[in-house]
Amino acid sequence: MSTRQKKLKRGLVCMNLFLIIILFAFTFSWAAGEKYPQRNIEMIISFPPGGPVDLMTRILAKYMEKEFKVPVIPVNKPGGGGSLGAGIVASSPPDGHTLSIMVPSSIIMPVLRKEVNFLIEDFKPIGQVANPPPVLFITYPDSPWKTFKDFIDYAKKNPGIKCGHPPITTVNALKFMFINKYENLKLVGVPFKTDPEILVAILGKHIPVATISSVAIKGPVEAGKVRVLFSFNPISETGIKIDPPPPDFESFFGKKPPFDFGFYLWCNSKTPNEVVEILKRTIEKIVKSPEYDNDLRKIGYSANYTDGEIFMKNEFPQIVNLVREGLKEAGLIK
Repeated sequence: MSTRQKKLKRGLVCMNLFLIIILFAFTFSWAAGEKYPQRNIEMIISFPPGGPVDLMTRILAKYMEKEFKVPVIPVNKPGGGGSLGAGIVASSPPDGHTLSIMVPSSIIMPVLRKEVNFLIEDFKPIGQVANPPPVLFITYPDSPWKTFKDFIDYAKKNPGIKCGHPPITTVNALKFMFINKYENLKLVGVPFKTDPEILVAILGKHIPVATISSVAIKGPVEAGKVRVLFSFNPISETGIKIDPPPPDFESFFGKKPPFDFGFYLWCNSKTPNEVVEILKRTIEKIVKSPEYDNDLRKIGYSANYTDGEIFMKNEFPQIVNLVREGLKEAGLIK
């Protein structure tokens, strides 16, 4: 065999091997999607047992088990304000068997603060699985502000008013940041660990105003111990009876908020598209079912589905900018 023939033969062998590798990779990717799930699914919960995210995850896991016919196991991994659990998802095998329900800020904040070794790009949202309980802007009952407009007018003339809110990674804190920026109020955020601590601070007049979950405040509001100045959602969604009702975002500002602050199901960003599509179809079916929504409402939440890809394109960049500005104003990043 001539040297030329040998080279040609080697070239053909290499080409065949290359084609086999490509075919294998394609087949493996397709098979992974078609056979998903191949084993138990772990749902990482970034907070302790008994909290709202824990309860929400367990509800979703129950419905996922019915659809996928495999155990869907909630695993509590609290720590770092949610960043510990997020890190587990980011470092997990990208096969769709390690998932987590998180608000976007649980991923964005630790990255911006350079507290973790993962990146925002390490995550991919499957879709929105829940709306949080409506958030209320409250004050003590004998405060000088009878309406939200009264407070807005006063705050613009008197910058530096303290406003309580839950931990900075929560939806409630994001809504505080948003109103603060939207109206250029220059409020000073005062973070608390829990809603009950916020309520105690308001009742004791240690802070004049706060954002707080409607679930935590229903009794005190109806007993006249707290005044609601503003509700981000229509007050009718809270089940709290207030006459006259306080304004919500749309009625006060004349338009809908530019983005939601919902809970999304996330996976590793390198998860094959075939697997992501299976998860999307299944999660959308679950979230749009009346039974799932009824179960969520029992813990103060409601069902809402938004495709993860649409969310990343239309809303996520704005949320990143909002969080970055909020962290700068709080002196947490430069």
